[in-house]
Amino acid sequence: MINRDKLAKLLELLASDQPGEVTAAASLATKLLREHNMTWTDLVGGTSPPKQARTRQDLAFETLERDYPDVAEWVLAFRETNRFAASLYENLATYGRLTPRQIEAVRRNL
Repeated sequence: MINRDKLAKLLELLASDQPGEVTAAASLATKLLREHNMTWTDLVGGTSPPKQARTRQDLAFETLERDYPDVAEWVLAFRETNRFAASLYENLATYGRLTPRQIEAVRRNL
């Protein structure tokens, strides 16, 4: 959770007469937000949750969804109940991709 007191103190420094102090305060406030995976919009709007770092598995799954949406939908739908789907999901995390043979096997199960 972001230290709001620290952030408030930094924001107060934005009203300083000293340009260097203003620049430093803005830089430190932005750095504090980034350390908590937040943007200024997240802070001010308060509507969107902090951004989570994307894992290799997330990136691989996004690629799978883009290139093979039918396969991605099946893996996601059945990963909790089907050992084969679970193994494919884990394979995405480990290797960052599915093989053409695995993709064909999923398509036969659709």
